[in-house]
Parts: sequence; C-alpha cells; structure tokens
Amino acid sequence: MRKLLVSISLLIPAALWGAEKEFVIANESTHATEARVIALDAGVGARFAVEGPDGKHVPAWYDKKTKKVLVLSSVPAGGGVFKVLDGTPSRARNPIWGRPVTRKEGAVRLGKVVPRVSGSFDNNFLTVSVPADERVHGRVIIKSRNSDYKLELSPLGSSIGCVETEELGKKADESYRKGAKTNDDLFAILPSIATEIELSAPNPFQRRMLVKCYAWARKNNGRSLDLFRECGFEITLTWRSPVVKIRSWRHQDKTYWNHNGVMLNEIYIDRQPVFIQADGEEKPTERLLQGPALIIPFKQSLRLADKTGDTIVCQPDFKRLGIYRECVALSKNRLVTILSQSWGEGWKAIEIKAGTYEDTLTLACNVGKSNKSLKQWAAELE
Repeated sequence: MRKLLVSISLLIPAALWGAEKEFVIANESTHATEARVIALDAGVGARFAVEGPDGKHVPAWYDKKTKKVLVLSSVPAGGGVFKVLDGTPSRARNPIWGRPVTRKEGAVRLGKVVPRVSGSFDNNFLTVSVPADERVHGRVIIKSRNSDYKLELSPLGSSIGCVETEELGKKADESYRKGAKTNDDLFAILPSIATEIELSAPNPFQRRMLVKCYAWARKNNGRSLDLFRECGFEITLTWRSPVVKIRSWRHQDKTYWNHNGVMLNEIYIDRQPVFIQADGEEKPTERLLQGPALIIPFKQSLRLADKTGDTIVCQPDFKRLGIYRECVALSKNRLVTILSQSWGEGWKAIEIKAGTYEDTLTLACNVGKSNKSLKQWAAELE
C-alpha cells in the first residue's frame, strides 16, 4: 500500500470523558481511496472511538503490540482528518467475517508423494480460492460476489526450457540446430502446488491466507529434480476492498539454466481479444496476437480488461528481479511476466542463480466502473 503522510495535533480536552487526538491523513488524488487499514499513533483506554472525515465513527481497534490504533476507512480526495476520542464509546461496528474453508485433497506422486490442499476465503466483496488444480499447476481464483468478474492466476508462475548445467544448454542448442524436436535433459518447473494452507487474522479488518507450495521440476526423461528449499505465497484481503495483495517467495537452493522463460507469474486469459493499458499509456487498447506471443511494454503497472471486467495489476518488483531481457508477453491463453528469456538467440541458456526471489503483486479487482486513471490506481497501490 502507498505510504500515507500523517500529521498529529493534540487538542485540549473539550469534555470531561477523555482526550482527543487529531490526525491528518493525506491523499493527493482527486478520488477517494478504497477501504484500507490506517495506523494512528495514539494510546487509548478500553473504551474509545475514531471519528472519520465525515464526522461519523469508523471501525477501529487498538493493537497492543504496536501500540497504535488501527482504523478501517477510505481517505477522501484531498485527504481528511481522523479524530481519536479516548473514553468515548464507539458507534461503529467491526466487520463480521465468514468462516474460511480448507480441505485436504489427498496426494499426488511427483517423483515423491506430495500432499495437496485447497482453501478459500472472502471479504464480502471478493471470494479468493486456491483449488487443487488437476493440471498440478497451482492457481489462485478471484471472483466477485455480485457480478461475473473472474481472475485466474498463478502467483509463482513457472519455468520451461530448463537444464541443470550450462554445458547441457550448449548440447541442447546443438541438437536443436541439427533438427531435434525434443531433448531428454530439458525440464520444466511448476512451483505452485499447494501442500499447506494457514489462515490468520492480523486484525479485525484483514484476513491472510499463507500457502506453502511444492516446486515440481520434471525432466523430459521423467526424472524429478529437487531445486528449491521453499516456495509459497501469502494473500491479504481487506474488508470489502477490491484490493488483493499477494506476496510470494522462491527460496532456490540450486542454480540452473533456462532458455524458454522464467515466468514470475501468470494471469490466464479465457478468451481473446483483451484490452491492455500499460504504465504511461493513455487508455486500454485491443492487443492482437502477431504469432505465438505479443510483447507488452511494461514497467510496473497495467490495466487488463476482458469479458468479465477490469483488473489493475501493480508489480513494483518486476524490474528489480529481472535477469535477462525481462518482458511481459501475451499469448493465446495467458499474460505472463517473464524474468528471463533468450528467444530469437538460438537455444541460448541463461544462468538462473540460486538465491531468494521475493515478489509483491497487488491487484485491484473488478474496477471497471471506477473513474480512477491507471496512474491514480498505481499511486494508491504502491
């Protein structure tokens, strides 16, 4: 989330029942923000209220660990004043969340026996689920509770056209130049197979789903490889907000080489055409495939419009994580952010070094009716 500028002034108590603290929350946009959790640096007793910019009480909770008051509210255009009223009983009600669902889905043999799980939760606006996908390519599905909007994605992407060593990459290049159609040393990585799901409530206004995953690396000859120590992602929902934050990580123990693509994440497309607006472009335009893939100029934010609705995608870590000729590519059935690819350079193998790769993907879902520009959305989601 974008950092909010906060200025504080302590007022002389106007009544005998408690103290009052005033916080000015900035919002430079000409539009109100979506509902978010705002932290106010104020100490309070057992009974307190927070008055929002419109003079009404807003849901609030005191976090004893951080010693801050957390508020659930949007911020009006131009900013607004929030008042913490210590000693005043609140007239605002905190959200009542539904019960999340988790299920054990048996096991699958992927070189070894791997347990599978599924789960779902919602924020009274969106339902987010992690199914046990039959294609053993783990996915997240986001649906609107009151429309046909649907977004299906893989936060951990995949990697195809991989080899274990640079020498094997050179041999693959040579064999393909001689007309070979396949190579037994090549392998693919599917890192999103959910094996554990944990649900938590960091505060009354947000819920989190932690998904631990198995990364399956399978060679064309059928042998499985063990390349990763840990992969996973964490999804955060805020009550009745269209914003979904997904933080993912890949702890890669072994270096490998890749040609066809290391996908940071993948958004699946049900039907062409789609309309895309990237970064500084003025409006979404129809993108027509010219061959197997179309490169989309991209730095960190885009708007994707398809038959079910509009999604804002904000990915500030993309350029930082780039390895070699990183790009965003649209194909027949997916839009992928690619960290490394050497297309058009023969079968050139690029080193993918062992290490930790962490990414934050922030989505604003089902926002086709919003008047906010892509630039305004990107500023809000930073």
